[in-house]
Amino acid sequence: MKIHFAQTIILFAIFLLISSCSTKEIQGTKSRTYRLNIIPSNSSVHFIFNGNETKKGLTKITLPNWVGCEDVLKKGPFSRCTANSLNNYFNSNLQIPPEALSSSLEGKTKVKFQLNKEGNVENIKILKDPGGGIGLEIQRLVQSLPPWESAQINEEENVATEIEMEIFFDLVLR
Repeated sequence: MKIHFAQTIILFAIFLLISSCSTKEIQGTKSRTYRLNIIPSNSSVHFIFNGNETKKGLTKITLPNWVGCEDVLKKGPFSRCTANSLNNYFNSNLQIPPEALSSSLEGKTKVKFQLNKEGNVENIKILKDPGGGIGLEIQRLVQSLPPWESAQINEEENVATEIEMEIFFDLVLR
């Protein structure tokens, strides 16, 4: 089998290119994407009472839910359905910050916000931010959340709540 001069040059160039790349650069050719994961065990829900609710006596409390997750049993501040719905919503609407992508940043973000009696998001605060625009993106995503099913007391009166949520911003190489 004869190898022509041009083929030899091409093979030599490919060899040089491969041998000059570090492992990190070769991995960098893979598709990099991010995934957000809610960490329910590090999240919490607090009721915001205006004073009238406590006078009635609290016999039954219903925590806020993602719409469609009302009848699902709960462990912790969110049902599994609510946590999965939040993860799906965040990951479907995520706009990866260029600085986070170029720096391969990952990390936990903690956000606090209120759900009013109608289930709409208000007063968003980023409590922990790994940088690179991640905190701003989490704030944007929380601000864009659709209305939730409000928390209720005694199955009749909607109550505002404050939610602290920990979200892991995870880089995935594919």
